[in-house]
Amino acid sequence: MWQILGVLVFCGLLSPSVGTVPGIRFVLNPAQYTQAFTDTLSRDDLLWTSLKTLPFSDITLGSLLGIVGQILGLKATAVRNTGLTVVMTNEKIKIKLSLEVDISGTLIIPLNSIINICAHLDINLSFGFGNYFDGKFDIVNFQCVPTVGSIELKLLSGLLPPLLIPKIQDSISSDLSKQICGSMNTVINALSNIWLATGNVLLPFGSFGDFTFKLAALPTITENYLEVTVYVYFRFAVSGVYIGIPDTDTSIALPVLGSHGCCLAIHPGTLNIALQGVIPKVPLEISNILEVFSKAEELKDVILALLPDEVLPNLAAGDLSFKITIGTNPLFAFDSTGATVTLSAKIEIFAKKADGSKISVVVVRCSISAKVAISVANSKLNLGLLLFSIALELESSSVGIIDVSSFLDPLSSLVNEAIMPVLNVPLGLGIPLPQLLKIPLVNVKIQTIVNALVICI
Repeated sequence: MWQILGVLVFCGLLSPSVGTVPGIRFVLNPAQYTQAFTDTLSRDDLLWTSLKTLPFSDITLGSLLGIVGQILGLKATAVRNTGLTVVMTNEKIKIKLSLEVDISGTLIIPLNSIINICAHLDINLSFGFGNYFDGKFDIVNFQCVPTVGSIELKLLSGLLPPLLIPKIQDSISSDLSKQICGSMNTVINALSNIWLATGNVLLPFGSFGDFTFKLAALPTITENYLEVTVYVYFRFAVSGVYIGIPDTDTSIALPVLGSHGCCLAIHPGTLNIALQGVIPKVPLEISNILEVFSKAEELKDVILALLPDEVLPNLAAGDLSFKITIGTNPLFAFDSTGATVTLSAKIEIFAKKADGSKISVVVVRCSISAKVAISVANSKLNLGLLLFSIALELESSSVGIIDVSSFLDPLSSLVNEAIMPVLNVPLGLGIPLPQLLKIPLVNVKIQTIVNALVICI
C-alpha cells in the first residue's frame, strides 16, 4: 500500500460557506495516460533511480582448465524504456512495460575482463485506487508479472566460452525475475506521488492570496478514460479567510473527450471565487476629471439638471467625485455561446459646495453584465471582462426620487473606464491551474458548454 500524500488543506480554518462541489473535473484517455506515464519516467529518471540499486548475485562458473571462473560485482549501469502500453478496465489500470537493462561486472577465468550484459524483459503491471480520505488514497491490488527475454553477453576483451553462457543467462534471469517487481513497486509509488500530488497543490495568485486544489475523491477508471475530480478553495492574503464553491451550486458534467487526449471542465464557481479574490476590499474613490473619466462634462450636465443653482452654484466638472463599492458576489455563467459575468456596484456621486463641503448627490445601484474573453498561457487561465450592459437603480438621492436613466450613458463609461481595468489587470495575469498528472496546458482548445468551461488538449 502506498499512501498518496498531498497538500494539507486547513479544514478547520475553512469558512462555513465553503462547500464540497468539485471545481475541476479532469479526464484523459488511455493514449494520453500512456504518454504522461512515459514522459514522467523520462523526465524524472524514475526507472534508473529505482533500478540502479538492483542487487545481482555473484556467479560461480565452475572449473575451466583447472581454474574456477567467477563473475563478481554485477550491477545495473543503464536502463531504457523500449515500449509502454496502457489498457484501462473498470477500476483497474494495466500497463505493459518493455525494458532493456545494461549490467556490467568483472569476469575472472583466469584473467580479469569486464563483462557487459543487456537483458530484455517485459513487465505486466496492474493496480487500482482505494481508501480515499481527505485528499489522500492508496494504490491497491498491485500486481507485477515479469517475463525475461533475451540476454546478450559481451566481454570487453577476449571471447566468452559458449559453455558458460547458459549459466550466466540463467543467473541474470533469476535475479531479475525475483527483484524487478520490487523496483516496479517503487516506480509506481513514485509516479503516483508525483502525479496525484498535482491534484493536491497550493498555487499563489499574485498578492491577492492563493488557491488550494484538493483531490475530491478516488479517481474513476473505465475502459475509455481516467477521471480525477478536484476541489478548489481560495484564501485571501490579508484576512486568511477561505472561500470555495457553495454546496448549493450545481455540479458540472464530465467533459466529453471526443478526439482529444484529455480535457478539464472548470466550474463557474471557480471563476466566481477568483474574481472575489481580486475585487477591492475598500471603495474606489475617483475624481470627476477628464484625465480619469472621459465623460466628466456630460456627467456634470446631468447633475446640474437635477440640482438648482442655489444648491451648487458654478459647479465645475472637477468638483464631482465618486465612491465606488464593487459587490463581492460575482456570478459567472457558461453556455454554448460563450461566457458572461454579472456583478454589482454601488456608485455614490459627491459634489463640492461653494464652502468646500461635500454632499452626497445620488447613490445608484449598478448591475453590470460583461462578456468574458478566455485564454490559457503558462498553465494560467487569463480572463478579460468586456462590458456588455449595465442597469441602474436609485438607492438614495439628496433631491428626492429621480429618474436615473439620464445617468446611463456617463455611468456606463465610468464602469468601463474605472471598474473594468481594476478587475482586468489581475485577471489578465492569470488564474493558476493545476497541471494534473504533469500534463502541460499548451495548444489547448477552449469551449464553453452549459455550466462549465472546457479546456482540451
